[in-house]
Amino acid sequence: MSVEAGFQAELYRLLKNVVVGRFSVDGVAFDDVEFEKRVDSGRADIVVVSSGKPFIVIETKREKVGRTTRNIDPLSPDVIGQAAGYALMLGAPYFVTANPEFVASFTMPSRPGERLDIARHRIKFWHLREISEDFCREMLETIARFHIASEEDRARIRTPLDWAFIIRLRSFVSWLSKIVASSLKKKLRADKKFKKMFEEYSKSRGLKFDPEQFAKEAGYIFMNKIIFYKILERHYRDLSRLDPIEENDAGKFISRLHEFFDKAVEVTGDFEAVFKTGIYDYVVLPEDPGSLRDAVDDVNAFIKDMDYYRLEDFEADIVGHVYEDLIEPEERHQLGQFYTPPAIAELITKWCIRSPDDKILDPAVGSGTFLVKAYSRLRSLKLIENPRRSDRVIHREIIGQLYAIDIDSFPAHLTSMNLAMRDVREPVSEINVINEDFFKVEPTQTVLSGYKVRTPKGEVGREISIPLVDVVVANPPYTRWTEIPDNTKETIRSRLSDLLRKYNLTARVQQGIEPGIFIHFIMHAWSFLKPGGRLGMIISDSWLQTDYGMDFGRYLLENWKVKAILDISARVFPVPLIGTCIILLEKPINGEELDENDVVFAYLDIPENKTFNVDAILKALEKPEEYGEQYLIKKIEQKDIPRDQKWINNIFNAEEILSKLKTKTIPAGQLFEASYGNATYLYLASKRKIHGPRNLGANSFFYL
Repeated sequence: MSVEAGFQAELYRLLKNVVVGRFSVDGVAFDDVEFEKRVDSGRADIVVVSSGKPFIVIETKREKVGRTTRNIDPLSPDVIGQAAGYALMLGAPYFVTANPEFVASFTMPSRPGERLDIARHRIKFWHLREISEDFCREMLETIARFHIASEEDRARIRTPLDWAFIIRLRSFVSWLSKIVASSLKKKLRADKKFKKMFEEYSKSRGLKFDPEQFAKEAGYIFMNKIIFYKILERHYRDLSRLDPIEENDAGKFISRLHEFFDKAVEVTGDFEAVFKTGIYDYVVLPEDPGSLRDAVDDVNAFIKDMDYYRLEDFEADIVGHVYEDLIEPEERHQLGQFYTPPAIAELITKWCIRSPDDKILDPAVGSGTFLVKAYSRLRSLKLIENPRRSDRVIHREIIGQLYAIDIDSFPAHLTSMNLAMRDVREPVSEINVINEDFFKVEPTQTVLSGYKVRTPKGEVGREISIPLVDVVVANPPYTRWTEIPDNTKETIRSRLSDLLRKYNLTARVQQGIEPGIFIHFIMHAWSFLKPGGRLGMIISDSWLQTDYGMDFGRYLLENWKVKAILDISARVFPVPLIGTCIILLEKPINGEELDENDVVFAYLDIPENKTFNVDAILKALEKPEEYGEQYLIKKIEQKDIPRDQKWINNIFNAEEILSKLKTKTIPAGQLFEASYGNATYLYLASKRKIHGPRNLGANSFFYL
């Protein structure tokens, strides 16, 4: 039995368990659940009955002439239309479409002849972690409360339209990636040349080739191309309208789409980073006619939907959130992207960016979280400088001030989309995203972007000139030396060998010394910064407690004005054993003295799944002496930082911590006579089960 078929049976079983004995919500009584209820010539998958009448129709598959499709996109118009049709015939006021990952609930149109409109008729959408009785109860409660609610209360129950859009996109990618993964595996078995190409690409990324992962990445990129083309066609008159494509051959269907995408590059003069995606252009669809027809129908349905979900109708901030939230943090990790928490990116960019004219580089850009926050920071500064400037001019200026590098083409593409979506009413073609190994790039170098542009002389690589920048921000990879691809290791050695030897930071794996790659990023970033420029990164905090960390500290003290080290209590990334800290540095102006520079050390105690007040932390960095009661924070002149001690001691001082504890606690001896020693022994001695002293002589310091 397939996962989808099993899902229908399991959903029915769980709903039946909830409804048994009449489950009631605010007067709405559910008294039965029916399986495969006959409706005209078809069957409704599940029908929930209230007061003896069909109340909710649930569809988990799509029926077509001669076949049934269970791998469905619940938010596809075809699936929604089928469920609405069954609900209409049964007289049910509500319907639900569902697969093992996504569930969407709707109310039927109430007026004769009224068309179903997601904006008006959606209720709530869910992205499932697992199917359970608790979820089934929540779904029934939500629909029941919607049923009796006023229009004002219904608006509060509904999934906000921007989140509905996000779930629509996630649902499409989830469906498409399953289709692509299955077809890709078949093609890899049959085509050795095709397989070799994918293996070489994965090797260049330092990864083992995984068809499921590639299919999901390809699904996101394919979806992005469709969305962005639909935006561009409304802004460039020379672009043809992308409508559903009727084609019965998988290769020809994809080729027809690529013709549209190529035309977008030709007409706009750019956007290669969005439309020219190398190996990700190989979206493999099923060859057998039935499965291909389903795939083509759902892609065409998505194309039609993107006329309805016009991003121009969303506010600019909402559009940004759509792309920030499109890929969940857990999924980013699965795709190899450690998602930078927005509050941390905001803290770093606010500290680093001081002028509306600053140029910013992220050399390990990922999906672009830092540059999105940099965009917001620059926009605020520009509006403060001149509130009358148009959004159009500001958008174009900011895009020209942001530079991104990533060795992986997938995050480079996501960044291009993320920045392009900052203002969908003003598409900007000059997006400075470079798909390259950072260590192969030199400052002020003119770099081929990795994408081609069409010119009268034919296709040529687009060139991007990287200037010296005012700011470098990054969340470098959390990679040990042994995990770095060999070609990157060689580049690091050739670029930084003298510096690494000088500070004893060359990796010595057999001796257990593996400095994190963040050290190499910081060293190389130094040359990209203007004198007086600032660097902010979130990195592993392991160096604070290691011997090589003392050598790294010596490098920092002799080459940078170390402005702050902020250790973070919470596990920021969903990976065991990765602790993090924020490092804030300033490149000295030529001849500037470093000894008198004040370094702030702080420990940010952030509860799990919580964030922190960015502005309060920034104020504490400016005046740490005023925030001693709120944070574990101190200021030390750079010359006074010991070269022969681990840097963790600059944050945590045992005597200071104990001194603070003594002022806020009462000695246990003032409340009762304390006993010290092994707990089991003490208990037995107190009950006279054994004979011996009540106090074993342990130091009272260890008993709090």
